[in-house]
Amino acid sequence: MFIKRFFLCLTITLLGYTLALSQKYNVKTYSVNDGLPSSFVYDVLIDDIGYAWFATANGLVRFDGKNFKNYTTDHGLKDPLIYDIHKDQKGNFWVSTEFGGMALFRNDSLIYLPELANLDSLLINIIADTPDNKLWIGTNEYGIFELGEDGSLSRILNTENGLPDNQVWGIEFDDDGNSWVATSTGVAKYEHGNEVVQVINRENGLSGTIAYQVYIASDGKKWIPTSNGVTVINPDGSLDTIIEVNGEALNYVYNIVEGNDGVIWIGTERDGLYWFDGKEYVHVTKSNGLSSNYIYRLIKDEQGTIWVSTDGNGVNIFKDRGFEIYDGTSELDVNSIYSILEASDGTLWFGTQDGISSYKNGTFRNIALPERYFDQDEIWDIEELSNGDLLMLTFDQQLIQYDGNTFFRPSFSDELYLYYLSDILVDDDGSIWFTAYQNLLKYKDGELTTFETTTDYYWQTELNFIKKDSRGFFWIGTEGGIANFDGKSFRYISESAGLMGGGIYDLAEDNEGSIWVGTNKGISVLSDFDDSGMPAKITPFETHDQYLQETIFLVFDQFGNLWQGTNGGLNYFDIDAWKGHGISMQQHFPFSDYGLGVEFNGLAAILDQSGKLWFGSNSKGLITFVFPDDETKLVPSASPKVFLRDIQIDMETVYHQLQSNDELPEIHTSFDQNNIYFNVNAVDFKNPSRILYSYKLDGFDDNWNVVEDVNEIRYTNLPPGEYAFMVKAKSINSNWGEEQVLASINVDQVFWKTSRFYIMMAIAIFVLILMLNQVALERYEKKKLKELVNEQTKDLTAAVEEKEVLIKEIHHRVKNNLAVISGLLELQSWNVKEPLAKHAIYESKMRVLAMSKIHENLYQNDDLANVNFKKFLEDLVGGISTTMRQTEQDIEVNLDVQDISINVNRGIPLGLIVNEAVSNCYKHAFDQEISGRIDLVFREEGENYFLEIYDDGKGSEEGLLKKKGTSLGISLIKSLAAQLKAQVSHSGENGTRFIFSIPKEA
Repeated sequence: MFIKRFFLCLTITLLGYTLALSQKYNVKTYSVNDGLPSSFVYDVLIDDIGYAWFATANGLVRFDGKNFKNYTTDHGLKDPLIYDIHKDQKGNFWVSTEFGGMALFRNDSLIYLPELANLDSLLINIIADTPDNKLWIGTNEYGIFELGEDGSLSRILNTENGLPDNQVWGIEFDDDGNSWVATSTGVAKYEHGNEVVQVINRENGLSGTIAYQVYIASDGKKWIPTSNGVTVINPDGSLDTIIEVNGEALNYVYNIVEGNDGVIWIGTERDGLYWFDGKEYVHVTKSNGLSSNYIYRLIKDEQGTIWVSTDGNGVNIFKDRGFEIYDGTSELDVNSIYSILEASDGTLWFGTQDGISSYKNGTFRNIALPERYFDQDEIWDIEELSNGDLLMLTFDQQLIQYDGNTFFRPSFSDELYLYYLSDILVDDDGSIWFTAYQNLLKYKDGELTTFETTTDYYWQTELNFIKKDSRGFFWIGTEGGIANFDGKSFRYISESAGLMGGGIYDLAEDNEGSIWVGTNKGISVLSDFDDSGMPAKITPFETHDQYLQETIFLVFDQFGNLWQGTNGGLNYFDIDAWKGHGISMQQHFPFSDYGLGVEFNGLAAILDQSGKLWFGSNSKGLITFVFPDDETKLVPSASPKVFLRDIQIDMETVYHQLQSNDELPEIHTSFDQNNIYFNVNAVDFKNPSRILYSYKLDGFDDNWNVVEDVNEIRYTNLPPGEYAFMVKAKSINSNWGEEQVLASINVDQVFWKTSRFYIMMAIAIFVLILMLNQVALERYEKKKLKELVNEQTKDLTAAVEEKEVLIKEIHHRVKNNLAVISGLLELQSWNVKEPLAKHAIYESKMRVLAMSKIHENLYQNDDLANVNFKKFLEDLVGGISTTMRQTEQDIEVNLDVQDISINVNRGIPLGLIVNEAVSNCYKHAFDQEISGRIDLVFREEGENYFLEIYDDGKGSEEGLLKKKGTSLGISLIKSLAAQLKAQVSHSGENGTRFIFSIPKEA
């Protein structure tokens, strides 16, 4: 027993591992995480007013693409477990439950009709319309009941009249009016409703005991899912049994449906589903993107979408069967693909986040880099050398060569080490081209040639990639346009020349030789090339504004369609339609339910030799696409229908879709109730949050308004008039639908012709006249007063200006007089031989000059009361340094002065203090020194000015400020500080430092 369990567990583990290494499909799942009340879904119905209805284990669910509403026993159900939901030809909506019979959905609730009371305790498996507008009701124990047009209920088919079993699972009617009933012990065919003409069971060819359905395909074959595979009744009456596919047993098969493309979908009990295209089967399981392997029912809606309801994890929709995804859960084992190369032997190579991977003959092989390259695992480019080796570029611009067995540094890697490489191109002649920052590099026959970018525009030196066209010219994408390179020189085409954008990240050449350039703002087409390779024509290729315009890659498929990778998904363009009609037929594939979409990577798109497209993404690994047989275009899906759900006026609901039979509601409202809210809903269950709406209130809006994923449209303070509310919509894979008029609105005119209105108007006019008269008098008085004030102001302004001129002249004359005094002192010093006397005269001259600087700044300023103290100190200290610095000395003077203005009454004594302190530094601090340093700091500190003067000379005697009999300079500093009411501190150790804290106001 232990051994059996061990091998059973091992088998399950290996099976799970095998299933995990599978590609995924682009699947949309609706589960409890999205709002379903139960993960068990037994049926799906898409009605004609845009709702999806789910039969779940916890009630009936209505879904409009955004919001779920759950109907349970609180809404009239006798039992919450729903087995079947059915809308008959008369528009009646029926719900069958496990132990609650059959209910009718009406007016947003569920009711049980008295005439169907005999069904109230029965388990009903299936409800079907007959060709003559009756209902057949298949039960779990009592065969089939019929509900007539007159409401009568009768039991018509059971084991007594040939039914193989009273447990009915499926009912189907063929074009000849025959009915096919699937039961727990076989299938019965009836002619004209009640005559048994054929029974197919296990004894005469049915693959399993239980038959769950009879599905009639478009080719006339009847597919019967059973408890042991599938039985097919051919048009000639012969039977085919399918009990295993590709060596795997089908076991229980619950449901079968045919897609619009003719593919047969087979849903199994625990092994997922199969696709059969008439030639081969494709097995799809949870590892391929299904939410559950337990498939209960397959339903095709009017648009051909197949809904896969599961017994375990909600409902699945396959968005695009043509796409397959290989990510970290597949054999590829990575989620980021940075580059793709198809080698000459047909092998596909992928640069990944973990090294490189290859694909050939349906098998992936992942190759990790050796340990010495572990810090360079991200491979951003792969090229094939002429000898078949791979040349790879890492994310940090390092080169690695791979010969199929060994990784090593290329022989020329050292020569390229200092360049910031971004792309590699191996030319047909064996040349290897590299784009780098500011340089294009060519390596051939052991020689490296450098071509420096010839441009003054910085962004054109940022080279992103290099490609070669069919005419032999090179194209280099830059951050400032695209460059044409003929092997010798660069010629640039920039945004100003007509490109959609400046940043160029990829280009592709079509089968007519036009160059399609992907920019950071869209796509441009270059055509009509001259002999130098330059285009005469640049055509913008319009893309939808709602999707990201920045191009990451461009690639053409074998049919001439263009694929664009962006940072927010993949775009497809029908280029033939654009060339024929000038309209870019675009489809968008986000590959995500939320956000803009999956981010793609540059250099990671290729069309292989077999016609398969490979796209490398940043988070979903590889995404591939191949056209089905005989198809060359992606046909746009049907435009989503738009439904008006409700209308509110001033927050009160005046129309609700489920409570009205009006196809076009006509709303009348008064002029003072004119805030109108429309709730519209377009249906695209594959991408419900990516619908574009274009709406217009005809009679109010001049233009159409376009919004995305916004279905609540409001108009406030709508003026009186008649309006038509018009809407159209598109999904990301459809064109715009036709405009639909969803409602007419009539806002009544204001009622103003009453006597009360006229009396009020007369009173209002009289009051208005009085007010206007009063206002006129006040304005007249104000005007006279203003004229008087303006005249006086003019006189005062003239007087002030005259005084300012006089004051400036006084300051100028004072400055000149002080300059004369300074000159006289200078002349006097020439006749004085005594050194002390001569020095005293010199110091006096310097003090006079300091005061002169203040007056000079004042008459040059517009502000006559304040002086720019920073400029004053810079001039003053500069003059002192020029005058007193000895030629053999190197005294460094550093000023840290805040840019402020101070009052002249405080500026003059402050200037004299600085003059004395700095002069003392030059005189006493550096007697025998060759070099030295003087620092002066001046700034505001709250209500005070802070002044610090420091030299790193020989220092001075401590207590200098308190000592009597000091020099004249020190005495002046003390006196001036007292005049300014300043606090002074002095330090003579390790140089001399004076610190002053001066109040801003005396």
